[in-house]
Amino acid sequence: MSALRIAMQQYLSLRRKLGFKLINVETTLRSFITFAEKEAACHVTTDLILRWLNLSTAKEPATLANRFNMVRRFAIWRSAADDRTQVPPKNLLP
Repeated sequence: MSALRIAMQQYLSLRRKLGFKLINVETTLRSFITFAEKEAACHVTTDLILRWLNLSTAKEPATLANRFNMVRRFAIWRSAADDRTQVPPKNLLP
C-alpha cells in the first residue's frame, strides 16, 4: 500500500471522526490516489492534480472545480506531514 493511500485513509478517518460523511470525497480521493499510484507519484503536486482532472469524463467546470477542491483540501492536510506536497492555488480552476 502506497504512502499516499495510507495518508488518504488517515485523512478520511480523521474527518469522519469530526462528523463528516465524505461519500463523494472518498470516491474522488480514491480515484486520484489510484491515478497517482499508476504515475508512481510519491506526493501530491499541482501538475499531478491537473493531469488527473484532464482524464475526467466530467467536463462541466463546476464538477471539475469541486473535484479539484476535494483533492486540494487533502493536499493542504498532507502538506503538514510531507513538505514535498504542493498545495495548488485556491482559484486555479474557474
